[in-house]
Amino acid sequence: MEPDKILIAAIAVTLIIFITTPEDNHKKITKEINYQTQSLVIAVDKLEKEVDELRNEEARLIGLIEISRDSNKFTDAKRYINLLLLKHPESQKKQYYSSLLPEIEQKASEEQAELEKKK
Repeated sequence: MEPDKILIAAIAVTLIIFITTPEDNHKKITKEINYQTQSLVIAVDKLEKEVDELRNEEARLIGLIEISRDSNKFTDAKRYINLLLLKHPESQKKQYYSSLLPEIEQKASEEQAELEKKK
């Protein structure tokens, strides 16, 4: 259900209950309706984020891979490539990044060894 329809339905239910209920119950009912409306808004926001991730996550991961490679952060690049391959096996970039992965893994190992030396 669209957020606007949810809001309209919540307002309609509120009005119907408010008009037909004795005044002493109005506060209790209003509080409950506000709570339910907030819960619905939170649920809708969560679903919108999930939809956005499904639509745009592949492009974000590819961007993060490239930024990580350009910044010589190979451990991050490796993680993002593995996420891309796991979450988007149908990606058109799958073959390209799969072929880069051994090189990235080697550089990530060198990066980790360098960090260990600094400790």
